[in-house]
Formats: sequence, C-alpha cells, structure tokens
Amino acid sequence: MDVKEDGGLNMFMQTFIAEVYAIVRSHVAALSGDGILSFTINDVTLLDSSHKNQGQCLLNVSGDVVKFTSEHDVLPQLSSKHKNVTSVS
Repeated sequence: MDVKEDGGLNMFMQTFIAEVYAIVRSHVAALSGDGILSFTINDVTLLDSSHKNQGQCLLNVSGDVVKFTSEHDVLPQLSSKHKNVTSVS
C-alpha cells in the first residue's frame, strides 16, 4: 500500500484495523462460533518509512469465542438425563 497516495498514515491504520476485524470474524466462523467476547487489541506497534512510502503495523488481538444455544436445546437434554438417573435408582 502506498501510504502517501492512499490517504496517509491515518488511512493506512484505518484500513489495517478493518482487515484485522475481518480476520477475527473469519476465525470465529472457523471455530463455529456465534460471537466473540472480551475482544481486546494489545501491543500496537506502528512503523513508517516515509522515504520508502511504506507502513508496517503489528498488533496482538485476543478474545473469547462463544457458541449460543437456546433453552429449547438445553432443557430436553437435562430432563432426559434426569429421567435416566431416576429410572436406574
């Protein structure tokens, strides 16, 4: 990406963060998750070489991927386990 021609260092960072969000969404989907909790971005390092018209960014992203279930999915499992335990006793 040409930093100067494409809006400068600010636009470079906005584009980079948008790409990071897309990567996070793809990781959540790859893990069969429905969302992400406690999303944090840590240790952002931004380097630019104005004479080379280049920028580099390194950051660390973390969070917890979650899978949502409804009460209809959970309650039948609980009641069937409870029936099995009582019939065996």
